[in-house]
Amino acid sequence: MPVFKGYLKIIRANLGVVISYTVIFLIISVMITMAMPKSRKESFRLTKQNVTVVDEDESTLSRALIRFLKTTNTVTESAMNRTELSRKLYARSTEYILRIPSGFGAHFADGSVKLAVTKVPGSSAGYYLDACISQFTRTASAFIRSGYTEEEAAKRTLAASDVSTNVKIADMGKISEENRTNYAYLFGYFPFLYLSLMICSISYVMIAFSDREIRRRMAAAPVSSTWQTIQAVAAFALLFLVFWLASLLLPLTVKGRGFYTDPLAGYYVLNTFTLLIDSVAIGFLVGTLVHSLEAISALANIIGLGMCFLCGVFVPMDLLGKGVRSAAQFLPVYWYEITNNLLAENTALSSADRSSVFWSAGIQMAYALAVVAVTLFAAKKMRREA
Repeated sequence: MPVFKGYLKIIRANLGVVISYTVIFLIISVMITMAMPKSRKESFRLTKQNVTVVDEDESTLSRALIRFLKTTNTVTESAMNRTELSRKLYARSTEYILRIPSGFGAHFADGSVKLAVTKVPGSSAGYYLDACISQFTRTASAFIRSGYTEEEAAKRTLAASDVSTNVKIADMGKISEENRTNYAYLFGYFPFLYLSLMICSISYVMIAFSDREIRRRMAAAPVSSTWQTIQAVAAFALLFLVFWLASLLLPLTVKGRGFYTDPLAGYYVLNTFTLLIDSVAIGFLVGTLVHSLEAISALANIIGLGMCFLCGVFVPMDLLGKGVRSAAQFLPVYWYEITNNLLAENTALSSADRSSVFWSAGIQMAYALAVVAVTLFAAKKMRREA
């Protein structure tokens, strides 16, 4: 099978391109997946803020306010020394200075005496502590207006702040963004790998066999054109099969062994297969129309990166404009990402979800057929002109 061996020889000669794109893909995907939060529990932690309080009132309410702040923050009481307090704020050893003026407790009901606050401008800690103090004053004011004494209002306000509630997140079969598995993120970046590699691999081989001398030798060879075509298809099929199976081993690089026991693994495999078919079709189209190695390399990057940015690979779909998403629906990568996001967000698929997966796969296959038809038309026209 000389033609088959010839195709394989050219494919082996271009393995450097395949390896380079694979390494780039792995570096990008591993860095992104490792940077993702591991779980919802780790996505929020209560952080104590450094607060300095100058209590000039020494009333029941002022002491209650300090105790209230101490429950969730690190509070330091200090005398009114403007130079020292300014130095602390500048060095960020404290982020919030609260001054409780004299008469705060006595005039709390009419609000004629206000708290004085100095904080880092625009800091999140400042907004948070403003909200905490506002919560205390509103609650204490409500108790006092209800007829409670200053001491009773202070006690009830502190008691109300100690009330806690156990929250249990219901399992609705959905997976939040921060709890997605590493391999779900990895599969999201497959379009860049598939498109870049298929365009380069197929086009380089087609350029080699489009040389006039090689075409003449093949035409004079004692092998029918039909048999030559069959051998060429076999060589490409072997390339696609090996590449596709190898890509399904990539989850191991991001600790994604759970993929192989995931009940939705079959849908992931189907989605990658339809993406491969589309990438192959685009690769043949580029190889038919372009006969320059430099142009092919540029087109591989333009098509791969362009589709990835437009279809929600590198930029989340929620951030894409309505017009961009409408245009992206005409590209196969968009439907691949729709399916991948659906699989990443669920532990099981409903009948409607399964219909969506197969609908997306059908659209991708239809796109591949359309590209193949355009490729055949272009090839036939170019042969007639030649």
